[in-house]
Amino acid sequence: MSHVRGITYGILLVIIYSFMNVYFKALADYTFNAPAFLAIAVLFAGTTLVLIGGKTHLTIEAIKSPFTWLYGAMYIVSLILILNVMKYISATDASLLMKSMIITSLILSYLIFKRNTLGKGIIGIPFIALGLGIIFYGIDKTHLNQIIFFTIAISLAQSLFYLSIEMNKTIYKTKNYMNDLSVIGYILICTSGIFLFSLFAASLINLTTPLSIAFIPKLNDFYDPAFMVHAAFYGVVCATISRYLMFKSVQTIKSEVFTCLLSFVPLMTMLSEKAFAPFGWYKDDLEITPALLLASILIIAGSIIIVVRRYIAEDITDDKEIEELRVLVMQASIFFHDDYLKTAKAMDIELTDLHDIIDKTPNYTIHKDIAAKIKQNYIKNVAKSDSLTGLANKLQFMTELKSMSPKSDFSLFYLDLNKFKPVNDTYGHATGDIILVTLAHRLANFIGERGIVTRMGGDEYCILMHNTTKKQAKTMVKKLIAIVEEPIEVDSIKDKLFVSASIGISNYPEDINNYDHLEGLIDFADKNMFRGKSKR
Repeated sequence: MSHVRGITYGILLVIIYSFMNVYFKALADYTFNAPAFLAIAVLFAGTTLVLIGGKTHLTIEAIKSPFTWLYGAMYIVSLILILNVMKYISATDASLLMKSMIITSLILSYLIFKRNTLGKGIIGIPFIALGLGIIFYGIDKTHLNQIIFFTIAISLAQSLFYLSIEMNKTIYKTKNYMNDLSVIGYILICTSGIFLFSLFAASLINLTTPLSIAFIPKLNDFYDPAFMVHAAFYGVVCATISRYLMFKSVQTIKSEVFTCLLSFVPLMTMLSEKAFAPFGWYKDDLEITPALLLASILIIAGSIIIVVRRYIAEDITDDKEIEELRVLVMQASIFFHDDYLKTAKAMDIELTDLHDIIDKTPNYTIHKDIAAKIKQNYIKNVAKSDSLTGLANKLQFMTELKSMSPKSDFSLFYLDLNKFKPVNDTYGHATGDIILVTLAHRLANFIGERGIVTRMGGDEYCILMHNTTKKQAKTMVKKLIAIVEEPIEVDSIKDKLFVSASIGISNYPEDINNYDHLEGLIDFADKNMFRGKSKR
């Protein structure tokens, strides 16, 4: 999906959210139990989405994801908090205060994703902070503490809510919008269903205890016709449309930019609040003052600064350069056996960017910082790596060997596995690959920064140790053999598997003192290994 489409979805949400804020303001004047109302409304929304989207094979995966539950929990919690804060202030004031989540979202996106949006948009933060300060200053001091508490809680809940969408990898695996609707629907059904069940159980328990907790609904709340009608309307109409648009927008333009786009919601809410006030659906406590307009302008200005600075990072639009980057991403995907999650992680880019590049999304442009990441990480994690084990490949190993200082001692170990072929023949090549990968990780962890490990091919490894004499190398052979001989556990196999290794060593300058022919060290170590193997 292109960024243009993601921003378009965001603009539609600005309009929808403004009407929803006014609707929430009207609901705040009713005596509905907020948690029960929202749990039922979200259940209606989820059911509607599932009925429209139909079945999908991603259902179980979505349910298993911890980010599914974080998403649902933060969604319901934030709505409950919003309903409560609107009991004290106008929908416009509440909408403006909710923009504090822009700052929270920027901070969390930096801490979690290491994005530089915070650094690029830091100039806009003082504008938003000043706008929020003006709103707080104009609030009735009687309820100021409650409003500050709700503002902070809403800011954190909504920021986590939006971030959980990005982190829920199941959503990125959908093939069409019907799959999107279905997965989103199941997420909402699961979280709201459990929350509703907990509320209903708590209301039953509350009947038998002398305590009366305001948060817990009464049983007759669930049978109120007006309650159910409003819950159905909000769930089927408002939540269903907004959830889908919000998911697709956040996936594309990222959570912190999406929250900045929502800075226009207060202005639209102000217009909507005044437009619907004559109908008498709610108490019109909005007074449009110069301070309110100034706060709105400051928050919008700060948000625009953040968005603009996020997107003026000199996009790459040249078709030839984009195609070259696409080739690198495609090769990386093939390298990681079409595992897009692993590919995106190796390239250090978002899954949405990876899909956009591979799928040639229309109007898609690549930021220079993303392009730089692709090139750097392709060299680091693909061009220099073995596709099975992730170790340095032979080309990178030889480059490292050739770059060693002629004034230093360094040693080379050539490892050949024993008993590997019988295990491979008995349990299959998949198990054999697991053994090779496991041993690669063990060797790499043991060597650490002291050298470099490569897989020469098949079941053979080579290790280059920096600043190591031949005498020191000989003392390491037993440790390496012990590492290889540790039992290997494979989930699908009951018994532990065992292999061993024959190791040959060579040293510069003791075994080969001609610096121009360092590749001879490999042959020398290989021959020593073979001699040791023939004596077994």
